[in-house]
Amino acid sequence: MKGTAVLIALMGLTLGLTAFVAVQSGRPEGRVGGVGGTADVSELVAQGAAHGQQLDRIEAQLEQLERRLAAGERRRSDAAPAARAAPLLDADGNPVAAAVAAGDLEEAVAARVERTLEDKMEQMAARARFRGADGQWKPPIEAVTRELDLNEQQESSLRDVFDRARDEAFALLDERDVNDVSILQRFADDIRESGDIGASTGRFFVRLASENVPGRDQTHLQALEELGSQVKERAGAHLDDRQRQEMEALNLDVFDVKTGYDPIGDYIRQRMEQVE
Repeated sequence: MKGTAVLIALMGLTLGLTAFVAVQSGRPEGRVGGVGGTADVSELVAQGAAHGQQLDRIEAQLEQLERRLAAGERRRSDAAPAARAAPLLDADGNPVAAAVAAGDLEEAVAARVERTLEDKMEQMAARARFRGADGQWKPPIEAVTRELDLNEQQESSLRDVFDRARDEAFALLDERDVNDVSILQRFADDIRESGDIGASTGRFFVRLASENVPGRDQTHLQALEELGSQVKERAGAHLDDRQRQEMEALNLDVFDVKTGYDPIGDYIRQRMEQVE
């Protein structure tokens, strides 16, 4: 396969990327405590712009690969017989068996780039699929491991950090007022009595932002934001600089990383099932 044909074939993959991400992003998202919503149009437009920028970078990399392949062909055609006998190198400068022909080398490089693009497509789809309407990323722990390239110990440590964060968030939302009722209890009862999860969730978020935590001069939302900053610091202590920067760029919702542990969701489900 010639260099130009390689580039055209790989560009076809990038053109299909937008449609692939759009389909993946239409799947159900992560939900906080079993309750959530789908991304709105403005969010999807913003995501599309981000994907477009990534496509531009990929296309630039492919153009660079095309130039390198073309330059390699010229060097091989101009080389003396002795030079032609020198070991061939792939796109990363690694030696390739001398028996590999120039066309085979191009195809090998193209296959490697194709695999890289496919991995990138799945990565971008995962980011869109688990992006909540609030703009935060709410993935399973396995997706965090892939994105940040965590080792086994790091994944275990972050799982503990995120499970502890869920316990702390639950304790915060279950603080009882003078009537021995928590904001979380009122939320669960509202869902059960109204049967309208969307409306109940809206009222819940209004209370989070307007009502203070019992015994504190701080709203529930302010307390959760403060706790969230602490959780990010704890998680960051188990990461290197690159991983910390990537976690920040992903806008990870530290209270909604899916680890299989969900005390808030369990409480709401149990409360809704109670028979008065």
